[in-house]
Amino acid sequence: MASPASTPRPPTDSPPYTPKIAVLGGYPTVEEDVPISAVFMLLFLLAAVGHMTIFIRNKKRGHKFLISGAMFGFCMARNLACILRIVWAAEPSNVSVVIAAQLFASLGDIFGYVINLIFTQRILRAAIPYFGWRRVPSFAFIFVYGLLFLSASLLVGFTVGAYYTLDKEFLKASRDISIYGSTVFATTSVLPLFILPAILAVRTRAHEENFGHGSLLSKVVIVLFGTMTMACGQWYRTGTTYANPHPRAHPALYQAKGAFYVFYFTMDVVVIWSYLLLRMDRRFWVPNGSSGPGDYSKGWEDDRVRLSLVGRDGEDAIYKIRPMESHTSLTLTAAADAASENLVRVFAYRLCDVEHGGETPLEEMGSAREAPV
Repeated sequence: MASPASTPRPPTDSPPYTPKIAVLGGYPTVEEDVPISAVFMLLFLLAAVGHMTIFIRNKKRGHKFLISGAMFGFCMARNLACILRIVWAAEPSNVSVVIAAQLFASLGDIFGYVINLIFTQRILRAAIPYFGWRRVPSFAFIFVYGLLFLSASLLVGFTVGAYYTLDKEFLKASRDISIYGSTVFATTSVLPLFILPAILAVRTRAHEENFGHGSLLSKVVIVLFGTMTMACGQWYRTGTTYANPHPRAHPALYQAKGAFYVFYFTMDVVVIWSYLLLRMDRRFWVPNGSSGPGDYSKGWEDDRVRLSLVGRDGEDAIYKIRPMESHTSLTLTAAADAASENLVRVFAYRLCDVEHGGETPLEEMGSAREAPV
């Protein structure tokens, strides 16, 4: 995130003062930014409706999955960022809108980082339950969540304060905090990329548990994809924060509008819609009250064939075990499941060197498929 503190500004009538440096994406205009932001706003809004619909329907059937609510918050934070950018384009002299637009654009991805870490922690507890449930890894995740909250709070405070002062010392401190905050976000965004491969390397099938729908390897692949996509955007933004500031009239090439929309909103759209279509509420659901080894697998055999899906008349739809050759009867969700499981085969045979004794990973897991609606 570009800090307004990067260069001294000449005095104006009163604070908040207009920024004098270039920012990633430049300063929006009605002709260019309003149509693009409106498209992204619609995509985030539709995704928010999808996640909240799943959350409400699952809640009515006792299928508690709060992450769907967090995904709704993620979508709405990004939706608000698009709205503020449109308002900024319409009122370029309103510095308060500028502040809000930059903050929401920079901080919205925290939802995604926390969600990916929660998924990673569940995979850790399932793959290595005797370690994943211990206090040290549990406190480590809590520490990361707290560090994210603290860093975001500092970033908000110093960024807003920098628009209301001309003190050089405070402006320098604001830039330092901006660099610190971006570094924390970038580091957090890639943590699953180190944790998940380590889990696959040390796990033992004798103690491994499973939860939700799909194999453990398919869950790893999906979270790795989401993590890499979001980390790509965050690391680009962090790099622009470290770069020397440019005058507002002469922005750098890496601060172009195209870079802003790709590395801010496009990456998020890909992850948000992927998690919606792949039905993470089925894949990463764990039994309520899980608190130790064995809790994830407790009742899993029943839950994997009845995951509170909505049927034709509002009744719960029941998963039915069916042969893989009947692909024409798969719904969109089941087709996505099949694609991810096929990708897992490559990981199983090529990367993990898993022996299946003539059976495919899908057959080993006894994967459940959705009955056609």
